[in-house]
Amino acid sequence: MYPELPVMLQSLTSDYEAEAKALGLSFMPKDSPNLALLLRQFMTEYFSFGIYIPDSRGHEVGRAADLKSLREQLEYVPEESIRYHAERNHFSNWLKARTEFGLAHKLRPRKVSDFPTVDGLRNDLISSLGAYTRLQQRGLITEFEKDTFDPNTSFARIGGGSLGGKARAWAF
Repeated sequence: MYPELPVMLQSLTSDYEAEAKALGLSFMPKDSPNLALLLRQFMTEYFSFGIYIPDSRGHEVGRAADLKSLREQLEYVPEESIRYHAERNHFSNWLKARTEFGLAHKLRPRKVSDFPTVDGLRNDLISSLGAYTRLQQRGLITEFEKDTFDPNTSFARIGGGSLGGKARAWAF
């Protein structure tokens, strides 16, 4: 049903490895001394970009650790990279790996062919990420942090104490 969905078979019987590979599945021996490392590699390869965005040949073209940095990276990574990841649903997988299930399910049905150009897809991804971030930030008052503050999506306070009536009204 979902050919791009990564599946891993774990077994104590190594005879199943060839069969798993023939079906396009990953295989991991349960008794491997490197089980934790192998599982981590599987998760990194199939469920996220890690902290970098590779092109179709695996070369790093950008780094994204959160929604904000992904949105920023999408503005200038090559079209080839966007097409590659979109065709394999990597964007929704990346979001699910970071527990952003609502946005992941919204993006998953979209196909590259739904857009006249890859730039159209790029713009849709950027606007979807921005709208989702604004929705998540609505009504939140956070402590100001220079490195993470986004004036387009954040309402932050500087200093301690309670908010006054005007500030609270602006926040909500």
